[in-house]
Amino acid sequence: MTKGQEIHGTLLARNTLLNLMGQVIPLLIGLATIPYIVRGLGTGRFGVLAIAWVLLGYFSLFHLGLGRATTKFVAEALGRHEAERLPGLVWTSLAFQVLSGLVGSLVVAALTPLLVERVLKIPGSLVAETKLAFLVLAASLPVVLATNALRGVLEAAQRFDLVNYVKVPANISVFLLPAVALAFGLRLPGIVLLLVISRLGAALAYLALSLKIFPALGRNLSLDLKTLRPLMTYGGWVIVSGKLALFLSAETVSSSVP
Repeated sequence: MTKGQEIHGTLLARNTLLNLMGQVIPLLIGLATIPYIVRGLGTGRFGVLAIAWVLLGYFSLFHLGLGRATTKFVAEALGRHEAERLPGLVWTSLAFQVLSGLVGSLVVAALTPLLVERVLKIPGSLVAETKLAFLVLAASLPVVLATNALRGVLEAAQRFDLVNYVKVPANISVFLLPAVALAFGLRLPGIVLLLVISRLGAALAYLALSLKIFPALGRNLSLDLKTLRPLMTYGGWVIVSGKLALFLSAETVSSSVP
């Protein structure tokens, strides 16, 4: 085994371990805190909080595949020693995702009354709280998408250690913040606001780390609209291939059932 292969193997093992820890530790925190959160909120409000958790996760669907596309094109630029391309590439991807997030925020906000009253059929006593919580969630969409783009920059640089330094606390906060908020008497909208602030903190942390790893990003804030088309083309294929994989797996499962 060559020295380069040994270093690559060590890096791969370290990244795998870090990613595993990033999934296991928040899960353990969740198992410890959820019973307390359920008792503090009650089953009805906890159900709304669970929906908020799901929505925060599914908001990433609005990224149009640009998170993966950012990782791919940044990694290619680094591999070709074309660091001068990074500012235009990263800021263009980030700006478009923030813009997409703003549009998505307006859509979610407009649909909130329909979702709360007719689709989810939230009990009347919780309608006002749930609507306010959903509006706070809608405002978080640009932050969620920006977080995906900035994390992709670090992943392209193989800095999964830095990614997990941010991701692990952020994932832990999903369960820990509601428990802390309940101890201070906050209710559902306040808890959701804390979760959104946590996402904003993660986005800012990814931004600071990206600027540290690639100082050129801070010196050149320009956009390169020529990169937008290849980013969106690749992002579109990411979405299509993901949906196709889900469809084929579902077909395989259904065909295997006697």
